Amino acid sequence: MSHKDREPLKHIQIPKTLGIGEGGKTLPSLYDYFKQVDDLIDDLKTSGGQKGDDGKSAYEIAVEHGFEGTEEEWLESLKGTDGKNGTDGTDGTDGKDAEPQFTQEQVEALLGLIDEGGEG
Repeated sequence: MSHKDREPLKHIQIPKTLGIGEGGKTLPSLYDYFKQVDDLIDDLKTSGGQKGDDGKSAYEIAVEHGFEGTEEEWLESLKGTDGKNGTDGTDGTDGKDAEPQFTQEQVEALLGLIDEGGEG
């Protein structure tokens, strides 16, 4: 039976109890439940699913809520006025040069490795 022929998840037998006092039936019941869920997920992944109907555009919803005008007019209605320019910030202080990460000897060794690999 395909997932298309049944209501989602209603066919899965969900364990009603955890099997406490039922002689160890908990794990088999839960295993069966999760196996059914896994099988359903696999079925949904491989079936490709069904394409739903296209939804309404924001313009169509606006018209339903009373907007009168063309789509272009509606798009223009979304644009607000330009805001005021902010004030200039204060100049920052001069930074300092970065500390060297490698010694000259380390740089030369790394460049040698690049040359040995035929790159660079």
